[in-house]
Amino acid sequence: MLTLIEVKEKQVTRYKQEDNYIPAGKYYHYAGRPTDKEKKCYSLMACQTPQGRFLWLAPYEKWVKRLKDGQLFKEPTINEEPDWDMINFDPSKLRNWQREIVKDVWNHLRSGLTYGKGWIAKLGAGKTLAGLLICQMFEPNECVVAVSRYLHSTWKDQAEEWNLECPILSTYESLHKLKGQIKCLIIDECIAFKNADALRTKKAIEVAQYCEVVIGFTGIATAGKGAIDFRWLRVVSEGCVPAQENAWKFLFGLDTQLKEVGPNKAYITTEWNHDKVSEFVSPYIHIVDPEEIDAELPEITTQFIYCDKPKQLDLVKAGGATAKGIHKRLAQLKQITDGFIYDDEDRPIKVGSPKLEIVKKFVEQLNEPVILVANWAESVKILSETFQEYMPSVISGETKDFAVQIKSFQQGTTDMMIVNAGFSKGMNLQARCRIICFLSVSSKPDDYQQMVGRVYRPGQKKAVQIVHFVCRESVDKRLVELVQAHKECSDKLIDKLLIEELGF
Repeated sequence: MLTLIEVKEKQVTRYKQEDNYIPAGKYYHYAGRPTDKEKKCYSLMACQTPQGRFLWLAPYEKWVKRLKDGQLFKEPTINEEPDWDMINFDPSKLRNWQREIVKDVWNHLRSGLTYGKGWIAKLGAGKTLAGLLICQMFEPNECVVAVSRYLHSTWKDQAEEWNLECPILSTYESLHKLKGQIKCLIIDECIAFKNADALRTKKAIEVAQYCEVVIGFTGIATAGKGAIDFRWLRVVSEGCVPAQENAWKFLFGLDTQLKEVGPNKAYITTEWNHDKVSEFVSPYIHIVDPEEIDAELPEITTQFIYCDKPKQLDLVKAGGATAKGIHKRLAQLKQITDGFIYDDEDRPIKVGSPKLEIVKKFVEQLNEPVILVANWAESVKILSETFQEYMPSVISGETKDFAVQIKSFQQGTTDMMIVNAGFSKGMNLQARCRIICFLSVSSKPDDYQQMVGRVYRPGQKKAVQIVHFVCRESVDKRLVELVQAHKECSDKLIDKLLIEELGF
């Protein structure tokens, strides 16, 4: 039904779109008249030749070929233990999954095969060490780790701790500058490439094409759409899964109930055929068994400390502080308990918070390191002013040198860190702290999980305590409950549920 054809430059246009030529290259030609489901499943394009011949063409990609003839993935022809002396590491210090990934890459390279896979491993599983060990199979200038700019220090510190060569470190945005120069690419938090149409994703795919090894690591493989979104696998193995949402919908059944939520049409998936999806992506993905990691985790408790109702809460709830509608009103309801609101021009207006005095008393009684978390940039500023005598480390969008701030806390120069909830990834703080205090939480569930994962991870020797400061009659506690209950849903869904409950 699908046959391979070659399209020359400026020879085929999209149907009824003059001068809209499709790029030259290989395509699959669908003979006959496809059903609507087949059109969406194969991402078929309606095209025509200069002679007026009508064609249905599908992209020449791995996932289409797998649907066509079942070809999946080339496995290595040998199965041997890595040369640990060459890697310069004692394998007895590794977890099972870390030995597995090193062996997997080693055997692919020995068999003359390229390696492109994604690894989903729980927070604290040791992804950084695993990535460093892969890099030891190459020269330092042949490897690059793509990572957020504020997490470069994490990789440098881990390399120094284990006496390993540190690879080149690049931000996601600068990765394209290394095209054709490297053999090994490790992508930290590869969920950052979930948007198939984003420039960073397209540039990363270009770089990955020239590499012998591409590995994507993530601890929380959600994309704000409910179910795990595997489109980031295109970066580690180009074309192995569809880029477009519609192809996924029709591949795994229109009855998956992809619901549009909120003004930005965020999709909430409620009924994925998980077995079918897992089978389709299995050649390119490994999900690490969490049991070995869970066995190392300490006790964790969650506590709510109640504060008075903000004085202007009723006014904000009634809409008196905005003319922009219910979504702006909801945002202000979440902000006001932190001591401010953003007006309709997005200017911060301080209104005072009943939380601050209670938080201060709580911190003064601790006599141990603590992390304060807030969801808003203005909240971080307010906290920094409130606790300025503590000389806290501050992690936010305005932080100039993240490494200095993180190390100041890790090394004991200060006993307090104040963090914007959106900057919750990559910091290993379990050796320094066991208490996290939330003044406000992000409505993105993965932000919350990542933040808790800074201290609740292997290596933590003490019981972990999570404290939420919530104002009475506000949305504070309900927001925390929704985020905890909907760990694999989007922030748009959380807001939608709050709006329904508030009766706006």
